[in-house]
Amino acid sequence: MNIRRKVFVAISVVSGILLIGLMVPDILLFIKKGSSNIVLRILELFCSIPLTVSLALTLSININIKKSDISTGSKNMFITTVNVDDGCNLNGLTISPNSISVDKDLTTIKGDLELLKKENIDRICELVLEKVNQSQNLKPVDRDFLIKYLNEGSSISDSDIQKIWAELLIAKVTEGTSVTKRLLDIVKNLSSEEAKIFDEVCSFSTNEGIIFDHFQGKIPFVKLSFLVDIGLINSSDFVSHNYNFTNNTNKIALARNNKLIIVGFKQDGMDATLSCNCRLLTKEGLLLKNILKKEMSDSDLLDLGKYLKDKARSQNIEVTAHLIENIENDLVHYNNISIL
Repeated sequence: MNIRRKVFVAISVVSGILLIGLMVPDILLFIKKGSSNIVLRILELFCSIPLTVSLALTLSININIKKSDISTGSKNMFITTVNVDDGCNLNGLTISPNSISVDKDLTTIKGDLELLKKENIDRICELVLEKVNQSQNLKPVDRDFLIKYLNEGSSISDSDIQKIWAELLIAKVTEGTSVTKRLLDIVKNLSSEEAKIFDEVCSFSTNEGIIFDHFQGKIPFVKLSFLVDIGLINSSDFVSHNYNFTNNTNKIALARNNKLIIVGFKQDGMDATLSCNCRLLTKEGLLLKNILKKEMSDSDLLDLGKYLKDKARSQNIEVTAHLIENIENDLVHYNNISIL
């Protein structure tokens, strides 16, 4: 006999005994007095029996309790499982049938976790091998870095973050990029939504990681705050960035992508300073931007050039834009004709 039936029988017996104990003396009293209501009293007794059974059934709720002996090392832990056969409602919380289950062996759960980690690593390695040619002259990777990279990458299941994680290793083995452990910590904690925000912000930043105030209307403040908290932007507040023109330094590259460059030129030889409000990517933010090869579009760069040209006019600084012909060892060669 299960616990539910035991509870039902116990409540039925106790309720019946109490009921009979209350009614029998009353009936005997009426018999002694010869009352004509004795029939009604007997009917009352029989009519109360279904009520007693209904009460017992109500109190004996349809819950099965079982104990699972789960072995955890040298200790035995008992977990109580509640199975609701037909569903119920507890203070507005609906529990569907079999929605509560804590009887799975912890060893199985651990096995599933290890399998998931392996699947994550396998997927990341596939992404790396898709872009890395084994015939390339690959750069050596520090053992401690590789251990940290694989260990923390095993917990990344989001496909978007897996792609970014793969790009970190690709940059390190193909270009010798110095991927810092701090950057690994930042990327492993990124959500897919935060990665999209970073991608959006990068489209308004120069190759030097400068985000001019000219674009403040295009980037919501709350998004910048997210990146500040993560560690990809130095501050959500503007800082002053100065371009100092002197007699010896009369030409300065103000901004560029891989196709266009904005140049400031001071012709009269007089010292001058072009000051701009901007936000700056952190070291890790700029590193990640370059690894992912994110850059400002040509149209936004030309728009920035027009803004800087108007701003520099009062300082007698000429601002021009040029097509890049080639880049060698960070030295930019460009066409002399301005397109601004």
